[in-house]
Amino acid sequence: MAASSDLTLIIDSNGVISDTAFPSGSIFEEVGKSWIGQSWSETVTVESQPKISALMKDVHNDDAIKWRQVNHMTQSIGDIPVNYATVGLNGSGKLIAVGRDMRTIAEEQRRLMNAQLAMERAYSSLQTSEMRYRQIFQTVGEAVVVVDSRTMKVVEANAAAIRLFGSTANKLEGKRIKDLLRGDEMDVADLLIKAAAAGETVDNVRLMDRDSDFVSLKASMLLDGRDRVIVLKFTSLMRKDDELALPEHRACLDAVKHMPDGFVITEADGRVIMANRAFLDLVKVTDAERLWGDRFDNWFDRSGVDFSVLISNLKEHGAVRRFATAMRSQTGSVENVEIAAVTVSGDDKSVLGFIVRPMGAATRSTSMSDDLLPYSTDQLAGLVGHMSLKDVVRETTSVIERLCIEAALELTGDNRASAAQLLGLSRQSLYDKLNRHGLDK
Repeated sequence: MAASSDLTLIIDSNGVISDTAFPSGSIFEEVGKSWIGQSWSETVTVESQPKISALMKDVHNDDAIKWRQVNHMTQSIGDIPVNYATVGLNGSGKLIAVGRDMRTIAEEQRRLMNAQLAMERAYSSLQTSEMRYRQIFQTVGEAVVVVDSRTMKVVEANAAAIRLFGSTANKLEGKRIKDLLRGDEMDVADLLIKAAAAGETVDNVRLMDRDSDFVSLKASMLLDGRDRVIVLKFTSLMRKDDELALPEHRACLDAVKHMPDGFVITEADGRVIMANRAFLDLVKVTDAERLWGDRFDNWFDRSGVDFSVLISNLKEHGAVRRFATAMRSQTGSVENVEIAAVTVSGDDKSVLGFIVRPMGAATRSTSMSDDLLPYSTDQLAGLVGHMSLKDVVRETTSVIERLCIEAALELTGDNRASAAQLLGLSRQSLYDKLNRHGLDK
């Protein structure tokens, strides 16, 4: 038995170890001899004791031999995992427990588990890196297109590229790059792509004129596993303050860039084309490219109301001055501002220009001056005893309501629909209040 197993125990009918056998030089020579005379269940850990009881019952079953793993306790080398099977001994009530040392297998299992955990951590890190790459790729303000070097088909394109070529992600991916460029543009792009394939990188070659916006191209080669891809970066020269911008445009960009008040240019639908540093500081955004393509009204504290009134006045008058509103920053803080806006019509499209100026403390104060209040503080105090508090509040509220309606009508150019929206009232409610205060005419 010693020659055919790692450990053999002879167990009497009371579950006590009466003899042991193990190969010479085995670890069980140090610990196994001390088990003789002890109850078998006392040599194992608490969680293994039910398995000892099951092993002793297994000898009475006619089923196939079952192997069960238990852990023996030792003071010198810790727990020893052993896989046991039991057989009866000639009907004497004794049984033989044949054991296999599981330490090697347990060590391999531990290594396998550690390797599995390491793989899961690496996979999670890879997923995080890929998600970060996707977010950066999509938020980059310059148009970036990744092209397969063999098929010259678009593999991937960011949001700026989709806007530049006036397509969608599904329609853009899989298209040949020559289908996106005009004939003369493709000739230039082809030269750049060949240079990139040869390991050269040529920066900022002027390529196209799209929507009155000069665009330059940079091509570079990247390894994607075993494949090679070409990264094409289209840069708007009108938006970049570099040596390629025309001198007059560069001077305009410098003036706008250093303007102390916020300056924003949007498309006709309110999507941001450009914003200067002062506006970025106002809304607590560090990168201007974060705003490109975003809606300007997203930064209004009451975007649905104020922006609608502002656009309505722009459409009607072409320009707006001293439009008072509040803007909410990325951190959630609210700043009262005054906006001047203008509509600029081009050959093929119109843009909107906004100057956003934070209000001073005196202008921003919400308290009414004494000449606008229906009563001074002393007069209000004098009404106590002559009128009930309910009547005092009602009369004061009525005057304040009239002042607010007059301010809304003045702000909206007497546009009652916009004034109702600005005040948060239905149109019929505003008409009722106009009639009550004698403002309906």
